[in-house]
Amino acid sequence: MSSQNFNFFSLTIQKIDRTESGARIVRLAVRDRFSKKRYTLQRWALVLFSNGLTLYLKTKPDMPADAPNNYARYMLRLTPAMRAWAQHMPGGFATYYVHNPDRRRIDNNKRLDLITKALFQHSYDGRGIRARAHTMTWFLSKNLVDQGRIRWVSVASGTGQPTFDASTAFVSPIDHLLIDSDQDALDFSQKLAEEYDKNEDTLRFENLNVIKDAQKMDEVIAEFNPNCLDAMGLFEYLTEDEIVALLRRLYAVLPVGGVMVFTNMRDTHPNLDVHKCAVAWPGVQERKWKFIEALILEAGVSSEELTILLPDDDVYGIYGLVKSQ
Repeated sequence: MSSQNFNFFSLTIQKIDRTESGARIVRLAVRDRFSKKRYTLQRWALVLFSNGLTLYLKTKPDMPADAPNNYARYMLRLTPAMRAWAQHMPGGFATYYVHNPDRRRIDNNKRLDLITKALFQHSYDGRGIRARAHTMTWFLSKNLVDQGRIRWVSVASGTGQPTFDASTAFVSPIDHLLIDSDQDALDFSQKLAEEYDKNEDTLRFENLNVIKDAQKMDEVIAEFNPNCLDAMGLFEYLTEDEIVALLRRLYAVLPVGGVMVFTNMRDTHPNLDVHKCAVAWPGVQERKWKFIEALILEAGVSSEELTILLPDDDVYGIYGLVKSQ
């Protein structure tokens, strides 16, 4: 096993193999500051709490998330901060606070209490969201080589937090194009960029919907001429046909040596019932990594260009593509 340390996390490769199609599959462990021993008691408390919610939800498999007798959903919204946070789902602001559980307040000025912070820090959703971002950082740092200036497009960028975090792993100059359908998230991205000392001349923001504004988005991306693309937390909201079509379009604009990373929640999520019915995150379609692999190949990407990355929390699959022809 090999390990690598970054500013925000460490990553250990546990096993490297090949799928039946010949794609590379990497199983890995991601650890951040909330994995330290000082948080052991909090982690176990969250595990017990989440397992209790899971057992309750197993007894009501057909109950919709908004049912008045959904006590699991009620339990997760006991604190004012959690209720305030839930109003941001499924937008980028919600994941922003999961990336930053040390913040003192939600943007509507509700204080981030200890219970809400613990949920962001140690729940499977919190760990998985940060692990997918850290895995993207690692993959890009390994494959974005000899590129000179990096021209980086983030599709459905949200607040831009994962992209800006990942950019700190590079010494090469970077131009950013952030695309999202939420103008408030893009406005926040501009403020957040200042914390990362981004020069405004290297930043571009476009308020576009991936599906409804497909033609305009394609034109904007082609004009930007990227050699790096990310789409974190997007594909689980798309149909299979939309995934294949979007992959074809995005991959077509990459040059040889260009890199793309995207994610999809896995069906192995340890607290999937809690995610769907207690957190009640809307619209997510979890998928097996083998199913996503098939869609990638259908989109015209060869298996030799594909790396499937599976963190040991089992929440998300991360898919890295390096264009070879």
